[in-house]
Amino acid sequence: MLKQGNKMKKKIEQKVLGAIVASVVAISSHAGEIDVIVNGLSYHLDSSQGYVEAPNKLDDKAQWVFNPGIGLSYDFRKNISEDGFSPYLTASWFQDCSNTPFYYAGGGVRYRKYLTTNFMMEFNVAGAVANGAVYDDFTGLVTDERETTFLPVANIGIGYKITSDYLVKTNFTYVPENDNVGGTSGTDLIYMQVSFCF
Repeated sequence: MLKQGNKMKKKIEQKVLGAIVASVVAISSHAGEIDVIVNGLSYHLDSSQGYVEAPNKLDDKAQWVFNPGIGLSYDFRKNISEDGFSPYLTASWFQDCSNTPFYYAGGGVRYRKYLTTNFMMEFNVAGAVANGAVYDDFTGLVTDERETTFLPVANIGIGYKITSDYLVKTNFTYVPENDNVGGTSGTDLIYMQVSFCF
């Protein structure tokens, strides 16, 4: 049974990776902006609610946890230098605090403003469908089950335009508490990511 579950998990991971690669190929030929997202850190706002057994925790309470992963966003603006509002789509994978795969995909609206020729800030509001491991209410340990749920997210980005075609930015994403689903823990979270945009 466990072996069958691992095979199914591997197939899901391969399909997600295949979808990301296919998306890059499909949209790279169109005008717009592609953001390659490198996931990295999560910060649990309530220090008493961190997953203290987290394999990749960076402190004793697991308030800071390393969450490796990668994702992709597509911004419909004409180019990276354009200010104002634009719709965007995003999909990503990362390892949650128990080092279990977590996936999300969705879309929303982004507002970008260049403060100087090269420095910019942006604000994003989106809704995403997320899939993560389910945790046991009593033990706090990950189960073999997975759950799909809706997550509202808000994101702030600050970035630097390296050239007229390339932008690097850091994203700070607020994710509200969603009990029992991996990747959201038992408290509100801030996820930190780096994006390479072209």
